[in-house]
Amino acid sequence: MGRKVGKCYLWHEGTAKRGANEVASCVYDFIKDQSSKGVQTINLYSDNCGGQNRNRIVFMMYLIAAKKFNVNISHKFLEKGHTQNENDSIHALIERSSKNKEIYTPDQWFALVRWAKDTGNPYIVKEVSIEDILDFKKLLAGKNWTKDERNLKVMWSRVREIHVSSTEPDVLKYKNKFDEPYRRIFVRRSQSRRLQNQPDDELSQAYTGPLPIPNAKLIDLMYLCENNIIPRQYHGFYNSLTSGDVIVSSSDEEK
Repeated sequence: MGRKVGKCYLWHEGTAKRGANEVASCVYDFIKDQSSKGVQTINLYSDNCGGQNRNRIVFMMYLIAAKKFNVNISHKFLEKGHTQNENDSIHALIERSSKNKEIYTPDQWFALVRWAKDTGNPYIVKEVSIEDILDFKKLLAGKNWTKDERNLKVMWSRVREIHVSSTEPDVLKYKNKFDEPYRRIFVRRSQSRRLQNQPDDELSQAYTGPLPIPNAKLIDLMYLCENNIIPRQYHGFYNSLTSGDVIVSSSDEEK
């Protein structure tokens, strides 16, 4: 934030979805990059979107990243009505830059975002590949996400801040108010021998190959290609897409 450097993670729907695994994987990559530069404390801010930000998949990623990269991570959820942040200005600038431009392929979007700024540092664009999307969701099984150290139910919709430390890789701290002490959740159930032997940070890819897009969408895209509404030089990308009976939703969220 202080250096005014924006990093954008971009992909198309044949590469990945828009769910919590995708969000977690992008933030994981960002934390990895920052730790390689010597950063030991990561402070994150976001709105209260349950599917993308306030969910167990992202929190599981924080626990793994804190341990793996030896960093401390705090995530604050902004108050409703006060959620505008630097990301919003990035999105607005990209939208303005794309007006009155003909964009046919993801590569053109990547280039547009890179050079959207007229002044200052250009945005850093990470072209996300299938290999970049990791499956954090599968690591949730058998973990405690419901009771804190006092055996009280965690009301996730009220949580205002999350904190994880490299020295306590199995503890998730949280606050319901910014000015109160942290409460602790022991995520790993230490009494389970099976879970003690489970490699918690053994990550694997979320997807093994390109994702199909809805049949109806591919048919429409092929129509645009066949009638040269999409210029011929861009047909190769669309011909590489596959289709299937895909259930379309606003996002693949885990709440």
